[in-house]
Amino acid sequence: MSEGAVELFVVEGKSAWRIRVPQPERFRGVRHDLRFRLFRVRGCALIGCWLRLFDIPDQPYFVHRVLDLSDPAVAGYMDRVLRQEAMVLVFESRGTEDGFSREIPVPEAELGAVLREASRGGKPKAGERASGGVEEFMSAFNPALRELKDVGKAWDAVERRFGRSRRKWFGLF
Repeated sequence: MSEGAVELFVVEGKSAWRIRVPQPERFRGVRHDLRFRLFRVRGCALIGCWLRLFDIPDQPYFVHRVLDLSDPAVAGYMDRVLRQEAMVLVFESRGTEDGFSREIPVPEAELGAVLREASRGGKPKAGERASGGVEEFMSAFNPALRELKDVGKAWDAVERRFGRSRRKWFGLF
C-alpha cells in the first residue's frame, strides 16, 4: 500500500476505519458529525468523507478520507456502508493506552445521494484518463487545508480548481 493510501477493511461484517491516536479513550462516547461530498477529478468520481469527533467542543478532531468510486473494491466497500447504515471506528493507540472499536450510524439517505450522483457521472473529458484522481485531488486539497485550516473550505478550493458536482453537501449536522 502506498503512503497515504486508505485501507479498506471489515470488522465483524461491517466496513471500518482505523484511526491511530495517542489517547484513544478520549474519543469513547464523544459526539460526531459525518459529511460526504462528491468530486469529479480527472474523470474519476471521488467521495470525500469528513468525520469530526468532538472530544474538545469547539476544536473537533477530524479524519478525512477520499476514495475513488471507480475502483470496484471501493464501490463495494461504500455499498456495504450504505446497506448497513453504519461503520466501525477502530481507535488504535500510538502510545501505551488500549484501543477500542465503536460503531457509528451512517444515514442511508445522505450517503445514498452521493453514490447515486456518482453513478450518473460523466465520462472523462478529451485527453483525460479516468485514473490518478485521488492524487490530483490531494495535490489541491493538502495546500488548501494547510492554508485555510478547515476541511470544508479546502473542499471548496478543490471544487474551484476542478469544478463542482451538482449537489454541494451531503451529511449530518
